[in-house]
Amino acid sequence: MLEPIRRKLLTTKRRQFSLMSILISSTMRRAICTLSSASSSSTSPILSHLITTLINSDSAHQALRFFTRFSENLDPSKHWQLYCVIIHVLTKEKWYSKATCLTKELIHTVQEKGQCHPLASSVFDTLGWFKGPKFTSEVFNVLVIAFCQMGRIDEASWVFRKIGSLPVIQACNALLNGLLKIGRFKSLWEMYQDMLLGGLCPNVVTYNTLINACCDEGRIEKALGLLDEMVSRGINPNVVTYTTIICGLCKEDMITAAVDIFRKMNLLGILPNIYTYNVLMDGHCKTLSVHLALELYREMLGNGLQPNVVTYSTLINGLCKKGELGEAAKLFVGMIKHGVLPNVFVYNSLIDARCQAGNLSEAFSLFLEMANIDVQPDVFTYSILMKGLCSLGRVREANGLFQKMQQKGITANLVAYNTLIDGYCKQKDMKEALRVCAYMVRNGVEPNLVTYSSLVDGYCKEGNLEYAVALYSEMVVKGLTPDVVTCTAMIHGQFRYHNPKEAFRLYKEMQEAAIKPNIFTLTCLIGGLCREGRVANALSFFNVTGVGCGGIGTNRTERQLGSENANGAYLPNSITYSVIIHGLCRDGQMVKARKFFWDMRQANFAPDVLTYTDLMRGESRAGYLFNAMILHANMLKMGILPNLVTYYVLERGYREYGDLKSAFSCSRAADDLQ
Repeated sequence: MLEPIRRKLLTTKRRQFSLMSILISSTMRRAICTLSSASSSSTSPILSHLITTLINSDSAHQALRFFTRFSENLDPSKHWQLYCVIIHVLTKEKWYSKATCLTKELIHTVQEKGQCHPLASSVFDTLGWFKGPKFTSEVFNVLVIAFCQMGRIDEASWVFRKIGSLPVIQACNALLNGLLKIGRFKSLWEMYQDMLLGGLCPNVVTYNTLINACCDEGRIEKALGLLDEMVSRGINPNVVTYTTIICGLCKEDMITAAVDIFRKMNLLGILPNIYTYNVLMDGHCKTLSVHLALELYREMLGNGLQPNVVTYSTLINGLCKKGELGEAAKLFVGMIKHGVLPNVFVYNSLIDARCQAGNLSEAFSLFLEMANIDVQPDVFTYSILMKGLCSLGRVREANGLFQKMQQKGITANLVAYNTLIDGYCKQKDMKEALRVCAYMVRNGVEPNLVTYSSLVDGYCKEGNLEYAVALYSEMVVKGLTPDVVTCTAMIHGQFRYHNPKEAFRLYKEMQEAAIKPNIFTLTCLIGGLCREGRVANALSFFNVTGVGCGGIGTNRTERQLGSENANGAYLPNSITYSVIIHGLCRDGQMVKARKFFWDMRQANFAPDVLTYTDLMRGESRAGYLFNAMILHANMLKMGILPNLVTYYVLERGYREYGDLKSAFSCSRAADDLQ
């Protein structure tokens, strides 16, 4: 019996609602037309009616719906009062998110009007205009948050001071976070102290912001202190807290401590997220502990977390830096299988690894592959390929790639220019190097220390010491402090002009300026002394500087890069051994030359054809042809092919020994090479 009556009542209500909607819609259209033609200098009766309607709305939802329908066809700059009222209404009903969005619209409106008063003051006064029954001072908290979200931190700070009382915790946190993002750490800590004096009770978000600031400043001890402080206050750190701390520790190369924090959070039941894993994996990769990063990757997969592009980028870059190209390629394939598309950083890592290995064909294949999956190469992609071409002496092709990059609309940066300049300098084509440098300056890119170092080195290699010294002086005048690369180039140039005294003066200046020499600097000095015939001085310098104490059982890669061992002694590289052997052979000190050759082999360095030839010449001159023959056989066994000089040395040795048949064989082999 009741069901038909209930249905009839429902139908009647629907009809009434439908009729009401039509009437409201008609009224709204008329009101909009009237408002649009009304003067902005006064509050029209229609505007007053609309404001009253907003104030008298039964709920925030109804008020927002009413405002939205009206505001679609209204000019906010002429009817800012509606914005002001709706922001108050929404804020009072705690619709903070929507109130913040509308406050940002109001800020844009006031900004576009271009009032003579400062923006913060104008918006503050605008919001303060409304004094109705639904007025709430919390709108000024919303204003602080809105300004912070727009990156207008000075305006947010002004409102914070103007309010006079402590804003809500959300506004305080927004302001602190805003100061953090723009790196104004001093202001952040001052603001925090003011908040504490005003009665602020920091929450986990506050502490996370402060810890982040400490980590960005490199004050990791203070960050750890804040972690202890929040725990003592009964505030539970969350995954963001621990991830921030781990990130800060990794930045300071405190990987062991970062791992300890990571394990601690697991024990406390706080599960690491993808960002936590990514940060720690990046820390391991930067210390070349890629195997530990891969262990974390497997652990992450076991915990059901899906790796993202950052995860794969980090691991692939780490593997490439370690030279494990095969593993990097496997991970790259796995990345695509998991549906994660590689980005330009991943491709740059893979391309750079191929270029470092001298495999430019694969590098360019990857470059072409980028276009197939719509990954746009950036300036670093082109710079990497240009550097790869320059390292093989293909500078003209590198220049062509540079032109292509510009045609694509990619603006060259300092790295790209320096790559091309250095390529020309290594080819001793200083005219082209200067042309690129001039073009760079015309495009508003100023040369830096790397630019000058390349030019100085180029002129030194060209034998134009006068220009090298002039550039060195210009660099100093411009306030650029020479680095070890520049100083080493200048030392090399002085030795080319047989000025060992000037070379050692520069070396002394380096030490006085706290520019730490590397193994290349010391090798340059040792080699220079040897070429001057001062082999005894070279050996003395070799021992005094600690190069001779580098130890044999050190990692070959570290030695080749000129690292130091745990005792601070320089590790000789293959060039160091070669120049000393060359000097000793010229001086006829074959016993010492053999010892250095033995040390070189023990250090896992492969002597090149020049070193073998130097030793064979020295042994032949000393009358030890048999030793020269053994060296020749050893060289062939190592897969090192003799050059013309090698055959001439052997031919002369055999002739002096009376073995004309062997001498003739060497002569024919030399003819075949020509």
